[in-house]
Amino acid sequence: MMTASQHGLAGLRFVVRLGAVAILSAALLALPELYGSADLPDAHAHGGRIKPKPPKPGGGGPVPPFRQPGFDDPRPPPPPPAKLPKPITPGGSGPTPVGKPKPTTRKPPIPTTPPSEKPRRPTTGQDSGRPTRRSRPGRKGGAAASAAPETTWEMWWDLNRWTWFPERSTTWAEPKGVVTPRAEGEPPLDREALARERRLLVVRQHIVPFLLKQLDPKVSVRPEVRAAAMIALGKVSHEPAVVALIRKHATDRRAANVVRESAAYALGMLRRSETAQRMDGARLDEVRTALLDLVDDEKAPVRTRSFAAFSIGLLGDQPYGSPFTKDGRVMSRALWERAQRKYSARDIPVAVLTALGMQPAAGTGEPIKEGLRRVVQGRRVAKRRWSAFERSHALCALVRQRADGWTMTLFRTLGDKRLPVDVRRAAFIALGKASDALDAEDREEAAKTTSKAIRLARDGLTRGLGQITLGRLLAADLAAGSATLVTRSAAPAALLSEARHGALPHRGFSALSLALAMRGASSKIPESAKFHADGLAALERGFERTKDPVLRSAYAAALGVVGKPARRCVEALTVVLTDRGTDVTLRSRVALALAQMGADQSDVRKALRTALWDKRSVALRSQAGLALSFLGGSAETKMLIRELRTAKSRWVLSQVAAALGQLGDLDAVPAVLALASDASREDEPRALAIASLGLLGDPEPKPSTLRLTSDANYPARTDSLLEAFTML
Repeated sequence: MMTASQHGLAGLRFVVRLGAVAILSAALLALPELYGSADLPDAHAHGGRIKPKPPKPGGGGPVPPFRQPGFDDPRPPPPPPAKLPKPITPGGSGPTPVGKPKPTTRKPPIPTTPPSEKPRRPTTGQDSGRPTRRSRPGRKGGAAASAAPETTWEMWWDLNRWTWFPERSTTWAEPKGVVTPRAEGEPPLDREALARERRLLVVRQHIVPFLLKQLDPKVSVRPEVRAAAMIALGKVSHEPAVVALIRKHATDRRAANVVRESAAYALGMLRRSETAQRMDGARLDEVRTALLDLVDDEKAPVRTRSFAAFSIGLLGDQPYGSPFTKDGRVMSRALWERAQRKYSARDIPVAVLTALGMQPAAGTGEPIKEGLRRVVQGRRVAKRRWSAFERSHALCALVRQRADGWTMTLFRTLGDKRLPVDVRRAAFIALGKASDALDAEDREEAAKTTSKAIRLARDGLTRGLGQITLGRLLAADLAAGSATLVTRSAAPAALLSEARHGALPHRGFSALSLALAMRGASSKIPESAKFHADGLAALERGFERTKDPVLRSAYAAALGVVGKPARRCVEALTVVLTDRGTDVTLRSRVALALAQMGADQSDVRKALRTALWDKRSVALRSQAGLALSFLGGSAETKMLIRELRTAKSRWVLSQVAAALGQLGDLDAVPAVLALASDASREDEPRALAIASLGLLGDPEPKPSTLRLTSDANYPARTDSLLEAFTML
């Protein structure tokens, strides 16, 4: 991945992630990935992911853009400038004084992230860090890779992809036909129930006791490892003693910041999708009240307060304890009251508005919805003006709450080019999320409005988000058994054209939007079937002919979204996966695409195993493990356990720990516990091992945090929101 030194930037605070990312709260697989490199010396594990400490005073520099999963390969540095810059002091921004430099003493560094992979000679503009040819954004012929990651398709896909990934519950079950009789007279358990009972037993007897030990104040454990244990505990257990311990750490002002914010977020991980596994409403009300108190704590760090608000949002669809609190009535009013306050940091109002949008619509009163509408319109509310950031998040909250007239609000927002770009982008995102809730007439009007707004957009990110929305509108129409948009609108032709020949900066969005539209196609409607066939041909052709690895990755991800393509396409993807000279990010995307397709042929499984043993990349190994977990099987687990027991370097240990967490096989628990318990090991492999324990014991079929990341207003993100997106 591109590092600070390779960009020639000093003192940048990089978000480095070495841990499972996508499956945050799922019982089988997460997305452990590397978000950094070895030349960032002071790194620590934040809830199971590796993150460097902030730069020293005087280091300067903004927080770099969010890096996408899989981009862990170091890139060759850009060409040197024509004139050498003046020497820069290690911690400041001024020139180095003339004369003999003073000797400096360096403290022993905290264990760093695993050493980065060996750089390869790039073959495209993406790898070299500069475009292959000059062009302006949005113009054909430009280099897709020249755009920053947060302006391309990658960030949107990595935040939303679990929406189209299989549920983990289909992959945990024991082999078919295996049932175990219970007590005499009781019926045998089915496969999934058996797997669920076994997982619960392992969690109670092995995982929870170990995690609790890491939180014991009498045990000497670094804050980073303690934070990783906090997140894992929130995923695997909601026993009263566990919840009380997490709450205690969240409010403990003597605790390290990394521990407090992890504890605040861990309370949101208590969310359960299955009714039988949920906490009772009264206890959840207590947790919500504690989180609200933490939001109000002016002495708490900004990120801790923001994470508390996010957790309130995550728990919004969980039970309530009384008619008074039912449907989040009390919490919605409380959040709206706090959203109107003035804060020194914009992280908190954005977090509160995000949480408000995640509350049940039935419990949000009309005065709150009207207030949100006035904020979106740019009016003064609570005697103050609202920033474009706040207005964009208020719009997303308004649409999630299905306020009266929300469709017209969206249409007017998209049609008004005078509005701030943050608000218009949020309108695209909100409309895409709500596409299934529109009737046929509104869908047709939405498609026209969206197409016009795309033409008015002046940047690739806004155009790309508009194309995603157009694809989802078309998918909703086709899924409803209608051929209206296929036959009466220009949407299908526009999506096909953009996926084939669109400008490179946003063609990745075009490929994904086409794939999303194709998911709703039906063979029973001739126009729908033709659109599906043309779309599949366009995606296959794009993958085969495109050379840029980033754009080719988009075509691979799109093919995975479509589902079961032709055998020829599977073979092409398999060839790329087995080619060790191919960009590892592309290979990672291809691995997951093959798994999404359900391609379980022997040659595909062999290719995935080859990627699993490629020791040059943490991301590739973890993604291959995730892909194999979708296909099932335990042979890979046994081989990884042997490697974990014999490996010596922290680099390999980190890789294997990440891959085992992805595979989700409970047979790996003893070996992972052994690594996590080994105090002689560095922090990174231990933190990843603890993160893997959380993944192995998590009962959720999909990440609980998908409620936060799916259709998130990520272009208007704050530091806290970005951190929440990327935490394990």
